[in-house]
Amino acid sequence: MGNQISDKAKKPQATQKNLTKPNTGLKSGKRGETSCLNGITINGEYIYTAENDKKGIARIAVYSFSGEFITSFSNSHMVQPWSIGSHRNNVYVTDIEKHTLYHYGDADGVSVSNMVGGKGSGETEFNCPTQLSVSSNGQVYVADRYNDRVQVLDWSLKYLRRIAHPSLTQPVDVKTVRNTLYVLSYSNSDSYNVHTFYANGEKSTCNLNSPQFMAENISIQFGPMSSIVMKDADTDQIKVFERKGELRQ
Repeated sequence: MGNQISDKAKKPQATQKNLTKPNTGLKSGKRGETSCLNGITINGEYIYTAENDKKGIARIAVYSFSGEFITSFSNSHMVQPWSIGSHRNNVYVTDIEKHTLYHYGDADGVSVSNMVGGKGSGETEFNCPTQLSVSSNGQVYVADRYNDRVQVLDWSLKYLRRIAHPSLTQPVDVKTVRNTLYVLSYSNSDSYNVHTFYANGEKSTCNLNSPQFMAENISIQFGPMSSIVMKDADTDQIKVFERKGELRQ
């Protein structure tokens, strides 16, 4: 069941920046410094990150495409934000420490937040929810690692269904592309497999074995003006590239 939490998400109040400006990472500053950058998503003209700041405080931070820190928001429950996704005015965050999925969004013009989870194997319970992905129709797919499944919820975090298969063990990442779900899972041979499922949960025949694949928490998103936005796992920075692969200097 979803629980209402009183902390309200703050909306960015800055105007759109010139996206052609150079960007080599997050802007340093008292409010913009981060010590642990875990996930990124793009919502309109802003980059949202799931992170812990220099003091270790869990938060969702908002940056412009020029690297300027805009604002941040959190709630008293969140400990270790890991993955973040968005759809329209909704932002979703997994917390691997609390085994919880948080939702920030608008309902009838009122800013609200709610959450589902807690450690367990029932509906809307998780055992290490790692990555999430939000489909074009607003459904939220969560890799529920130690329950060996992917849980599917609607935009308000209402449980819809689960996706599981005997060959799907310890899913660590999910991506939705059109009507296809890609799931990265750990195998018993110290390698990772990519499983594909149709939108209805039926498994495709396509499996990709990637023994060299390192399942780091790496986020890649597509931004405006033909840009590619990704997390640099070594430096805990966001970097913006042109589609042709050139880093904006």
